[in-house]
Order: sequence, then C-alpha cells, then structure tokens
Amino acid sequence: MYGLPGSGKTTWVGTCPPNDTGIAACDLGSGNGLLSIADKGIDCITPESLTELEKFARGEVFPDKKILVLDNLSTMARTIVKDAALAIPISGSATRKYGVPDMKDYGTIAEMIRKILIVLINANPTKHIIVTAHERYERPSENDAPGTESLIGPELSGSMFTAAPSMFDFVFRLRTRPVLRNPSDAKSKFIQRYFITQQESGLITKSRASINNMPILAREEIFDLESGAGSFPNLINKLVEGYGKVLSER
Repeated sequence: MYGLPGSGKTTWVGTCPPNDTGIAACDLGSGNGLLSIADKGIDCITPESLTELEKFARGEVFPDKKILVLDNLSTMARTIVKDAALAIPISGSATRKYGVPDMKDYGTIAEMIRKILIVLINANPTKHIIVTAHERYERPSENDAPGTESLIGPELSGSMFTAAPSMFDFVFRLRTRPVLRNPSDAKSKFIQRYFITQQESGLITKSRASINNMPILAREEIFDLESGAGSFPNLINKLVEGYGKVLSER
C-alpha cells in the first residue's frame, strides 16, 4: 500500500487486530511514525540495523502474530538499508563519506530491499504481510519514446519501483479527496480516503483476487474509520465471502 504522506497508511494499519499484529516501525517521527495508532496497543519494534530487519523478516521477532507489517519501506530504504550499503567499502568515491550513495550503491540498496521482501514473504507463508510506502511519480525523460506516460507507484529507487509491487498479491494506492456529505450544503465537506485497487494506465496497482476474471474488490474501496469500510477486517471479509460463494456453489 502506498500513498502521499498523511494519506492514512499507518492509520489503516491500525485497523488490523491488535493482538494478531506485529509492526517493524521504520518511519520517522514520534514512535517511528506510529503516533497516529499509539492508542491501539499493537506490538512493534524499531529496527536500527539490517540484521534486526532480517530477523523481523524471518518471523523470529513476532512468531505468534498472524499479521506482519513493515511501515514504511521508502523510509527504510533511505535510512537503514542505505547505511548498510554505504558500510561496504568502495574506493574512489567522493560522496560516500558524506552519507550520499554513489551510483554503484543504488544497485546494492535495491538488492538489499529485494532480499528483505523475499524473506518476509517466503518465510511467513501463513501470515498476512503488509508493507507501506510513500508515493512517487516516475516521469519520462527526453530520451523516452513518444507517448510514454508518467508512472505513479511506490517511492523506491531504480528497479525496485516496479520490482517490489510485483512480489505482492495486492498493490493499493491510498488517496484522499474532498466530498460533500450533503450535496446542497457546502459546509458538509470532508476529506474522504479511498483505495485504488485495480490496474490502470500510468498507475502501479493490482489485485490478484478475481473470479472468472472479475475482481472481487471494487476499483475504488472507500476507507472510513467510523463505518469500518475499507478496514483490514472489511477487505478480508469481502475476499473470503467472494471466494466462499463460488466454492459453496461448486
């Protein structure tokens, strides 16, 4: 799940069952980005090294949890993973001593991220794996083919911009928009959160959950804390009911 800062990614994570959830908090700010769900009582760790991240990814930190959350992958890449890449000696670089990656480092960073995600997914086959990221616009360069569109996806450098989403069954973009509760009352305006769940041109999103090539989830799923729409339990129930109906008919 990716979106702009403040769109509600961590707030959505807070809709997961607290006793079943373990979070690796890698964002910045109070509680490493978990201030918005501090009242939920969800167990979390704040990894400070690649070794600690890999331990979480192997399922060793929260072995009894049914849901593992890595929040936020973009920040993790810019801090913990970047620092680990810069610790590998490379001669002839004038920028690395200031904490700025060299061109060679970006490939290393990408492979480190890839390894963490692969281990996280493969080592926990019976768990729900949730990863959040910030949003990035990949704009065409002057050398790209005519008609090339901008692409929106998770804020990850290089190949991981498209490689990371390819590893997951669901890739959702979380957005916000102003909506009127009462069309005739301008004062009834509020900010509505919603997920884009299906693939469309210029956007990295997908949902593998479908029946007879028809997606179970709507193209837009509203996320509303008050009603519970779009929450973790709500989306899981929709998927279970969708598959359950077909199985019962068979």
